[in-house]
Amino acid sequence: MTQFKAVKTFEHEPENKKIVKKHEGGALNENVTLSGFNMPEGEALKGIVGKYAEKIGYLTNYRELKLEMKERQKERIKYGIKALLIFDGGKAISEEEGANPLVLVDEVMRKLLAEVEHRVRKS
Repeated sequence: MTQFKAVKTFEHEPENKKIVKKHEGGALNENVTLSGFNMPEGEALKGIVGKYAEKIGYLTNYRELKLEMKERQKERIKYGIKALLIFDGGKAISEEEGANPLVLVDEVMRKLLAEVEHRVRKS
């Protein structure tokens, strides 16, 4: 079973006595890396990635799963997400662009899972 480590820092702002949570993209575990995800929905993001990472882990031993988010300057496309999965059967790459980063992460991870399932059945 995959174990996750969260990376969080807290800053106190004395003027309004408000706690601000900063999410820094980092490793969920030794095989999963997130970069460029500076968003308040960090826990939801980790849940989505963790769910798919666990499913992929049941099918094959993967060495590395990297997700990277970049902001886009196109009219309706705000985010671009790329994912790379290196596993026993080779590697799989998935990319998506759109406005909602959580939906994009779900789509990217779903594609990676489908590719792994296909290659595992084939062999």
